[in-house]
Amino acid sequence: MLESLVDQILGQLIQKQVIKKSPLSTVMGVRPHAPGSPITFYVFLKNKKQPDFFLKVSRFPGLPFLREEKEKHDKIAFLPGAWKDRIAQPLFYGEQTGHSFLLYSALQHQPLYGFFFRVFLKDKLYSKLTEWLIDVAQNSESSLQMVERNKKTFDGIQRCQGMGLLPQFEEMFRKAKDFFGAQLWQKGIFQHRDLFRENILFLKLVPMDYRICDLASSSFEGFPFADLFNLSLSFGVQGVKLLKTVRRYANAVGFSRDAWLPFAVGSAVESFWKHVSISRENGNLFSEVPKRTLSQRLQFLCDLAKLEST
Repeated sequence: MLESLVDQILGQLIQKQVIKKSPLSTVMGVRPHAPGSPITFYVFLKNKKQPDFFLKVSRFPGLPFLREEKEKHDKIAFLPGAWKDRIAQPLFYGEQTGHSFLLYSALQHQPLYGFFFRVFLKDKLYSKLTEWLIDVAQNSESSLQMVERNKKTFDGIQRCQGMGLLPQFEEMFRKAKDFFGAQLWQKGIFQHRDLFRENILFLKLVPMDYRICDLASSSFEGFPFADLFNLSLSFGVQGVKLLKTVRRYANAVGFSRDAWLPFAVGSAVESFWKHVSISRENGNLFSEVPKRTLSQRLQFLCDLAKLEST
């Protein structure tokens, strides 16, 4: 059924001349873990080596996710700073038989793995992305009230403690819970919330050019530092290099050098409960994956905290 729907959408896009000719092929990407999440199709026009477009299609009629994603792009367009120019913009938003869809250009990008990435690109791109995150923090401050986000984060940490989950990190849980319980964070920033390598399109090395894609999970009630830690995990950055990066970020956006801990722990706990919910929706009631991932993230943060104290 989805393949037929995609054919209808592509026909609409060709008719409107958003796409200039019929595709050679259209390939469905990996189905997302969350049952209601949109499905991405790769649209090939010239050859079958690299797609020309990403087409995100709502799995069921009436779901709001892609409309909300388009609204996020519209809001970002009015914010200050050069950071927004690095966001991959949708080419077209529309609906077909109640299913919303978004079309993005795939651009001509290079994969972030292999010898070239490890030797020539990783450090330079990580540094540029850190600068991008500083620009985001400095120019995306939101007037939204953070009371509910703070409370939700507080409740998530408290649930972990109530379950006796990962007791070796109890001190980190306590510090983060006290921070959010006291409502000490009053202003949100834009947070991608899924800033890993697969959502970064690297275009060229000189001059460095890239785009950030997939704003589906993003929020304007975001936490500082959270995207930085996701990025660092994805790029395998840790130890002294990570500590220097965190201090550079903190100094640039006006935080004390140890201010990262509650935001990083709170974000990790949020991600844990999100993936617990997805596992349950998919029938995996006893999956250990979310707990194992949370443990790895907290150990990553614990190691950084020990390094900072020395």
